[in-house]
Amino acid sequence: MKKKALQKMAMREILRNKGRFFSIIGILFLGVSFFVGISSVGPDMLYSANRYYEKQKMSDLHLISTVGFDKEDVSEIKQLSDVLKVAPRKNLPIPLTDKNQVLQLITYDENIDKPYLLSGRLPKNEQEILLDERVKNVRKIKLGDTLTIQTEKDVEDKLSSTSFKVVGFANLPNFIEKIARGNTNVGKGSVDFFGIVLPKAIKSEFYTQVDVCLTNTKGVEAYANSYEKIVKKEGKRLEKSALAIVQQRVDKEKEKQLNLLSDKKRELETQKDELTRKRQELVESKVAIEQIISQLGGLSSEMETQLAQLNAGLTEIEAGIAKITSGEKEIATAQEKVHSLAKAKVMVSNRFESQGYSEYKENAKRLSEIATVFPIFFFLVAGLICFTTLTRMVDENRMELGTLKALGYTRGDISIKYLLFSIVTAVLSSLLGIFVGTFFFPTIIFNAYRTMYNLPTLNMQFQVGFLVIAVIACLFCTIGACFLTLRKDLKSFPSTLMLAKVPKSGRRILLERITFFWERLSFLQKVALRNLFRYKGRMVMVMIGVTGCMAMIVTGFGLRNSISEIPEKQLVELNHYQTIVTVKKGTLSIEESLKNEKQVKAVLPLYLMNKQVKETSKSTQQVNVCVVNKETKLDKFMNLHEPNSNKKLKLTNNGILLSQKLALLYKKKVGDTLTVQDSDNHLVKLKIAGIFENYAGHVLYSSEEYYKEKFDQKAEVNTYFVNTQKMSDRQENQFATKLMKNKDILNVTFVSKMGNALNTSIESLDVVMWVMIISAGLLAFVVLYNLTNINIAERIRELSTIKVLGFYPSEVTLYVYRENILLTIAGILFGSFFGVLLHRFVLKTAELDNMMFVTTIYPVSFLYSAALTIFFSMIVMLLMSRKLKKVDMIAALKSIE
Repeated sequence: MKKKALQKMAMREILRNKGRFFSIIGILFLGVSFFVGISSVGPDMLYSANRYYEKQKMSDLHLISTVGFDKEDVSEIKQLSDVLKVAPRKNLPIPLTDKNQVLQLITYDENIDKPYLLSGRLPKNEQEILLDERVKNVRKIKLGDTLTIQTEKDVEDKLSSTSFKVVGFANLPNFIEKIARGNTNVGKGSVDFFGIVLPKAIKSEFYTQVDVCLTNTKGVEAYANSYEKIVKKEGKRLEKSALAIVQQRVDKEKEKQLNLLSDKKRELETQKDELTRKRQELVESKVAIEQIISQLGGLSSEMETQLAQLNAGLTEIEAGIAKITSGEKEIATAQEKVHSLAKAKVMVSNRFESQGYSEYKENAKRLSEIATVFPIFFFLVAGLICFTTLTRMVDENRMELGTLKALGYTRGDISIKYLLFSIVTAVLSSLLGIFVGTFFFPTIIFNAYRTMYNLPTLNMQFQVGFLVIAVIACLFCTIGACFLTLRKDLKSFPSTLMLAKVPKSGRRILLERITFFWERLSFLQKVALRNLFRYKGRMVMVMIGVTGCMAMIVTGFGLRNSISEIPEKQLVELNHYQTIVTVKKGTLSIEESLKNEKQVKAVLPLYLMNKQVKETSKSTQQVNVCVVNKETKLDKFMNLHEPNSNKKLKLTNNGILLSQKLALLYKKKVGDTLTVQDSDNHLVKLKIAGIFENYAGHVLYSSEEYYKEKFDQKAEVNTYFVNTQKMSDRQENQFATKLMKNKDILNVTFVSKMGNALNTSIESLDVVMWVMIISAGLLAFVVLYNLTNINIAERIRELSTIKVLGFYPSEVTLYVYRENILLTIAGILFGSFFGVLLHRFVLKTAELDNMMFVTTIYPVSFLYSAALTIFFSMIVMLLMSRKLKKVDMIAALKSIE
């Protein structure tokens, strides 16, 4: 019965303190939802990707052989241990001569790497094609159209048809990134889009690739460390086994060819011996006839005919012998060729060597790292607010506490009322925060990242670990604050508790000793400053709340500044060219024709090729290799200088110039080497002679001599960087149309269009900015509302007194809000400083692998942040001013009685 009464008192306390109750729920809700939401994004992204890979039956390993695979090879690979299933494929990269594009034809297999259909259907015959969704960005093509392939003659001969009906659009799990489609050794070196066809569409008896699914990866998460260890270990084992299988077939074929050549050689030798014998017989016959002629002293018509026949026979035999000798030489050459055939090579790749696959994991990891910082701040503020609120509740109920103690209630019984208040607020805020955090934040952020990755939907799951941490944090903030608050009062005597708590005494503050400043302040200004230092705990908490709010808003705007600065920095300050013209390899006549155009100021010929960087310390990255003549003056076209310095860099024959971001990724410095994979999958080590500032993409510059030395091939011009006059969109289109009339020009790209594409690719991080700004604003609102409410409640007698003394309502309001204004200004100043530090941390954590952010915050961003902080503070002041007007002066002044 006694406990029931206490429970009723607890419920009445909640109803009587609805403002405090909901403000604590609000700030805990913000902390829980932010923590659960941001912490869940990374795991949810990885879980969604894993579900997608499983559904599309994504392969674990890819086997590629220099001599291909036949059906027997595939059958033997399938029988290897730990191989669950295999899918042989015929892949054919096709350079499209009508465009500077590369189409990768991939044969369809329903068992592995199933395409994710976006529209249409799968191909049913060899004249139908299922196209990459990305093709819509590079070509105007729609469902039902006919794709006509215009390519080189030798490539056309490998196709059953050069015209395909487009029956659908799809994504492949192998290409999770929206842009990158891998590298190739034809065309410009990189694939633009893929097309899925039936095996009969490619005329080849050999498969170029075998995709493998392993038995021991089934049920293992795609991005788990254990999965990576399994595929790397199995990859090395399968590489040896597949090589043995392929080499055995090659050796058999080699032996078969040698045996056939030996048989043919023996056959020719037999024929040659026979012809030699016949020639001898004819020679002997000829000698006999000639003797008869000499004896007769003349030549009869019959003998003349016989002699002519013998000569004709000898001529024919000599021709046959010559032909056989030629055949023997051809056989000998063929035998030498067979003997000199290189051994087969088998290369194994796994998912982690795909740029998009690994980068996706890195992005999810970055979000998880961000989640470790901001929620700590939220929970810290929440704990302080809970402590302050409960302290005020206990102070208001001191007389009730004393009465309960006097009536014989134990400390535990008295604590129930406040514990119930704490538990209810913790549970409600946890439930609301978990619900919103689990479904709201991940959805927003995932949708932003979908602009970069080909994932259909977000599969959310409750992250039990994070939920438990969130609930424990809420309970710790509320129950911990409850025990800290009650600890002292429950030890006091009932008679002490029944007396009103003595107000804090006023003391001289440091500013009073600065007389020239203090004397110039009005009475109310002095009161405001004294009150600030009189209630230091509340001052610190308001400062923390406003400082955190300001810091997060500054970080949000700063992040946007850093992102928006990239196109300007990269495409204007660092790159001075306006147009990129791609031509057929080795076409030098274009340079003069470009210089003759009135819009053109300068032209830079170079060899541009996309290659892969292979380093064990980091995932594979794509790099644009630019090869130019070291004597060329590059200042007109690009600003190559050291980071954080204006020192110019020049090309030499002793190494390459490497972009800053790639050097940071692989922790490289000048003098180190960078490993790059060439078109034949050989690894080439390049010495780094210099590192230059660069923000978008990975680039390396090499001289023609150094490139030839390292890659053993001449760099033939295939691209021109062109400086032009400033042109409108219409003028650019006219200029491109005119250039494209030249058959040797494959493509014309304008830097202005690249800037638009770059802006689109980095928009995904804008959502982080808005999440931070909104969360920071709500945090400031809740903190200021709660602490202002407590401030008014604590000083209700003081406020009533000055109202009785004749203070106008506006003066009473300013009496309280003058302190808030001062604390808000101080919080803005401190928040600006901490915002810069937080901004740098977020940039370092959220930076993409192929992009470097500019650590710039515009001055106007500080103004916007301050304005928003003041705005949220003003809203609180407007809400609380209504409460000040409704103060019951008589009830407040007699409450102590």
